[in-house]
Amino acid sequence: MPFQMSEWQKAYLAGFVDADGCVSIASGGYSPLVRVVNTNLEVIELIQSWAGGTYYSEPRSKKVMHGLYWCSRRSVLELLLPIMPYMVVKHRQADLVTDFCLDERSRDEKSSIVKEVRELNRR
Repeated sequence: MPFQMSEWQKAYLAGFVDADGCVSIASGGYSPLVRVVNTNLEVIELIQSWAGGTYYSEPRSKKVMHGLYWCSRRSVLELLLPIMPYMVVKHRQADLVTDFCLDERSRDEKSSIVKEVRELNRR
């Protein structure tokens, strides 16, 4: 079930994904993937209360990195479609990843989408 977010929550989340997130297609499995990370657990928990996602943490040398990820077609679409109008930096990646999720062609036939997303994320 899609989360109900206010317009300001959608805009905030879009900015967060633009700044501290990744919109991609996972290597190997060709699964859509959206991640956000931050050292502030409170903000990650807030975003999770708005938009779900699976929590993870990674110890770093001085701080713990907290994050959320979405990796099923349904969860990625439920996350990206409402926030895309507010995205700036990663709007093209979001557009391509949603196309990838909605495209019923085989994995091999969607390789051009995968290639373009990876090229954009190399910048």
